[in-house]
Amino acid sequence: MQAGAITMLTVRLGSVISPMLGGILLASGGVAWNYGLAAAG
Repeated sequence: MQAGAITMLTVRLGSVISPMLGGILLASGGVAWNYGLAAAG
């Protein structure tokens, strides 16, 4: 039961943190830099 809760917590945190980091990278580096980073990953 506890493992399921931890898994759900990490999934939900990832769904919040990922767009936030993307927005920060887009604002600081610009669109071209962000596309380059996405292509490399």
